[in-house]
Amino acid sequence: MIFLLIFSSLLSAQQKLKEATPYQDIYLPHITNKEIPRYQNPHELVDLKQILSSGVETSGIKKGAIIQDIKTSQSIVAKKLTTVNHYSLADERGFLYLLNKDGETKYRVHLKYIEKASIVTTLRRPPKKYIETKKIFNTNKWDEVPPWSFSANLSTGYMNAGFIRDLVNDSAARGAFAYGLGTDLAFRFAQGFQAALALNLESASFSYSNSTAKYNTIGLGPLVRSPQFIFWEQKTRFFFSYFTNIKSDFTINSPGGGAEFPLNVNSLRIGAEFPYKNKLGEFFVGLMYQRSWIRLQDQPESVFIDSQKKPNDFYGIGIRQEFF
Repeated sequence: MIFLLIFSSLLSAQQKLKEATPYQDIYLPHITNKEIPRYQNPHELVDLKQILSSGVETSGIKKGAIIQDIKTSQSIVAKKLTTVNHYSLADERGFLYLLNKDGETKYRVHLKYIEKASIVTTLRRPPKKYIETKKIFNTNKWDEVPPWSFSANLSTGYMNAGFIRDLVNDSAARGAFAYGLGTDLAFRFAQGFQAALALNLESASFSYSNSTAKYNTIGLGPLVRSPQFIFWEQKTRFFFSYFTNIKSDFTINSPGGGAEFPLNVNSLRIGAEFPYKNKLGEFFVGLMYQRSWIRLQDQPESVFIDSQKKPNDFYGIGIRQEFF
């Protein structure tokens, strides 16, 4: 029974302490003895109105401080350094009146238990010595992208056989799948534009009647890429390139023998590509359309790919890796 009474008394004291010190869970590590509110001469009474109009301050209460209930004079002992709000002016006996979380005044504490905080916003102890640390820059890998990049690409698609039909005079000649390999060195400009010098290699194998033919071309030229934008919830970029002829040829193999024709090929390519970031830089999947103008090198006029004299068309897909 005695144990229950002691335990109940402790709980009651703890509850009153919480009510008196609404900020008791806030720890102010840097507390210094500063000026203590000066109170009146013990022989001069301090009116309550003077105390209530003196303003509110935040101070620290020492561990072991005795907090008194104003009405009952019961005492509560502070078990740790605690912060409280109180009126600035003490009464004639040196007591400061505390405010609870509801702004009510029910408790008081003597000035000798008060520690004035020099700077309430200082929430750590000042170090004994200072050591200069290295500057840390919060950067992102993508913020460190240089103004230039190197790319390698692969492409494949369908190339019509109109040029073969005209050259070998065989209406049975069909189109074939062509394969391409390319590379470029690009430089970035304002607003996300890229300008590059691109190298492109293409190859295709055709068959007609009892013969086969091989088409090869190497081109070099400018390439321009647009800034990335969102199209159907997918990042997209357009590109445009024009390749001038470096070396191109057309080789025919037939039962009656073979022949090789040097060509002059100029190509215009447009397309769209969709980027995906990876550890190497950016990876792109693209769609493209290419139109080529072909002629034999030893004749002044162009030899068009079909009887209607339309340029050579190529429809393909490609992949590209851009290295930063």
